[in-house]
Amino acid sequence: MKKLVCIIIVFSMTQLYSHSQTYYHSTTGVQNTYSGGCPVSTCSGTYYDDGGPGGNYSNSINNVYRTFCPSTSGTCLRANFSSWDFEYHWFWGAYDYLRILNGPAQNSTQISLLQSAGTNYTATANNSSGCLTFRMYSDGSTRRPGWTANFSCVPCAARQPDGLADCLTGAVQVCSNNPLSGSSPGPGSTTEGCSGCVTGETFSSWYYFETATSGSLAFTIDPVNNSEDLDFALYGPNVDCSTLGTPVRCSYAATTGNTGLGNGAGDTSEDVYGNGWVQPLNVSAGQVYVLMVNNWTAGGGGYQINWTGTASLDCTPISLPVEFSSFYGKDMPGYNELSWTTASENNNDYFRVERSRDGSFWIPVATVMSKGNSSSQQKYKIEDREVEKGSLYYYRIKQTDFDGTTETHDEIVAIMNDHEKPHVIKVINLLGQEINPNSTELRIEIYSDGSRVKKVGP
Repeated sequence: MKKLVCIIIVFSMTQLYSHSQTYYHSTTGVQNTYSGGCPVSTCSGTYYDDGGPGGNYSNSINNVYRTFCPSTSGTCLRANFSSWDFEYHWFWGAYDYLRILNGPAQNSTQISLLQSAGTNYTATANNSSGCLTFRMYSDGSTRRPGWTANFSCVPCAARQPDGLADCLTGAVQVCSNNPLSGSSPGPGSTTEGCSGCVTGETFSSWYYFETATSGSLAFTIDPVNNSEDLDFALYGPNVDCSTLGTPVRCSYAATTGNTGLGNGAGDTSEDVYGNGWVQPLNVSAGQVYVLMVNNWTAGGGGYQINWTGTASLDCTPISLPVEFSSFYGKDMPGYNELSWTTASENNNDYFRVERSRDGSFWIPVATVMSKGNSSSQQKYKIEDREVEKGSLYYYRIKQTDFDGTTETHDEIVAIMNDHEKPHVIKVINLLGQEINPNSTELRIEIYSDGSRVKKVGP
């Protein structure tokens, strides 16, 4: 069955106290019990079956899996199998086997069955995580010595993007209580579940919303194909994708069909043995929540979320690290002055103002520390004194989050420094959107002593 391997049991003392950089496969239980339920991060070490060096693997291992990910950024994990010995029949084939999967989950794409020693397996470019997962199966009869593998990390080709699979790269904003159709395409680079990565599922979609009124939050997730197993986790209140914490409601039950908050449930979280339903949540107006829905099956048939509680939902700007209100510039005697205002800021570290002569090559002018988190208007101003009179300069703003993520503000301001004839130029396309000044289709707005002149041209 699909997730019944997620039972936690006590392992032998040999496995629990294995030496550093030595890893053993499990016989039953959560995939990575030795590392707290999450993939092991490493670029070295030796990996054995549960029997270890000199021993035989156990009987009746039911597709239990372990995941290993590269500990060095930008690399892919490689496993070199120096020994291999499974129960095998020359005519009937493998009775026992180890599957090598290209990804961080037990349902990632299979690379191969382990069939010989001296074989290398490496995560590929279409695996955005760089991880490898190993699933072991053995029947109830003959036991053999199993395998020995050595880990390393190697440079890998540019990885494919996650697409709409992870919260930070593709969360969808929910703006009303209308039924919401979705799917869980995946795979993402991280595994999701009720306690971080315990389920090992990566075929997920993410949603965020604000509660406009107080009341009960409840919903039904109805799969198009009722034979599919959908799970979910709800985070909040007042979180975003970088500060999720522990789910307030969660189910990764092995049931198929409808799941969600409601249906008379009294529990708040359930594991693989649950019935697919947990208790509705009492919410207050103005709270922000994040919802993750994942599918055990790759390429699932989609689902519909029906909101059944009494609380109403509304849009919230939590996906925007900074909401800009304005960006202005003007020429002053011997310098250019840049000022901007923000309507809100979320985990914002600092701003960097950049200048260009041609709109293509940009250099930093100033770094300004931000308020970090704010829901009220904030004002900023800098002076650029490294300018020449009569020269045209373009300016833009980059903002950097506390986690290092950087975004460039869309608007570009152009200033001709000639204080005797003051004017400020904003570069805008014909749809009213600020664009790169190298575009062949521009509208230039020139402000001079309170008047406005518009010119259209390249």
